[in-house]
Amino acid sequence: MRNYADALKTPGVGPQSGDYVYIEKDSPSMPLEPVYESPYRVHMHIPRAVCVEKGPRQKWISMDCIKIHMGTGIVEPAAPAKRGRQALRAAGGTAA
Repeated sequence: MRNYADALKTPGVGPQSGDYVYIEKDSPSMPLEPVYESPYRVHMHIPRAVCVEKGPRQKWISMDCIKIHMGTGIVEPAAPAKRGRQALRAAGGTAA
């Protein structure tokens, strides 16, 4: 069994800057819902964590919660979820 000290000694393990990773969701709510969120670009990494770009923000994620993208095609990074209030409906609707 490897421990934390052994992991620190191993160079080059895990995704490099510019690679894409999938982030594991906390808990899928539906049975057939995907377990991982869309690919995110790796900004930087340390031995046990990676910093991913989620839109304009950066977030540190543990290596235990990611899966490296192994595809060879062009990848479109995931956009962050919309935040804030929903837009109001257009005025002039029918009155009840």
